Formats: sequence, C-alpha cells, structure tokens
Amino acid sequence: MCLPGSPDDFTAGQLADKLEQAFVKKTLKETEWALYFRIKQEPGKTLLEFSNRLRRKATVVGFPATVLEQNMMVTFTNGLANENTRLHLMSKTRTKLEECLDICELYELARGTKETTEMVDTKRARKPRRQPPRQERQSGARLRRRKRDAAVVI
Repeated sequence: MCLPGSPDDFTAGQLADKLEQAFVKKTLKETEWALYFRIKQEPGKTLLEFSNRLRRKATVVGFPATVLEQNMMVTFTNGLANENTRLHLMSKTRTKLEECLDICELYELARGTKETTEMVDTKRARKPRRQPPRQERQSGARLRRRKRDAAVVI
C-alpha cells in the first residue's frame, strides 16, 4: 500500500486516504442499476411514498438524463403491489412518472381500493355470512306460537 516507501514517509491523513481507497467497498454502476430495477412497493406504503422512494434512489444510482424518466416509470410499473393496478397501468400510454402515479391513483379510487391494498386470494377469502330473514331468527317457542295462532284463525 505504501510502496514505494514506508508508512513513516506519509502523514496520518495520507495513510487514512490510502486505507480508504484500498478497503472501501466498490460497487459497479451496473449492479446499482440492477438493484434499482428490483425495488418493489412495500406493504403499507402508498403510491406516492413508493414514487418518492424511486425518485430518491434514481438520483443516487445516477442514470443518464436521457433515460432517467423511463427507468423510473418501468420500475414503478413493475414494482406495484396491486396486480390489477399494474395491469391497468400497462394498458395506458404514459410519458412521465407523474402520469403513472395519477393513472394509478384514479384507478384505485374508481375501484374503491386503498392504495396500500394488495391482491387478495379470492379462493381463500371468506364470504360474508348471509343474515337469515327476520322470521327465521326468532326463537323456536315464539315461532311455534305464531304457527298455532295462525292455525286458529283459519
């Protein structure tokens, strides 16, 4: 690390710089890009929070300005937690991340789903219990009395 020379030939600041250069973890730009494209919407996070997270990460990753917006749109679309919203967004023409966000918010508002809702497995979802008509809910003794009284009237 200190070749040519010895550690005594350098100041403490120079030695610290050399150590940092030698041992700091280096990541390839391509690796950072691949990690960016894997970002998914976390459970409990809104669409706006997800898009803001993508914007922050995109500035750190350092995409070229020519493809920055397209990369954010692709990652936003592929990372959506709600499958129906993702399919709807893929069927629309859009040019900016802001448009993607607006389309998704309007779609979820129209469908009556929350932004944080994930898809529910319909086979496992419980059906609501049907309430029986009021007559069937009455106690057995009361029901027998009504039948007996109705028989007397005839």
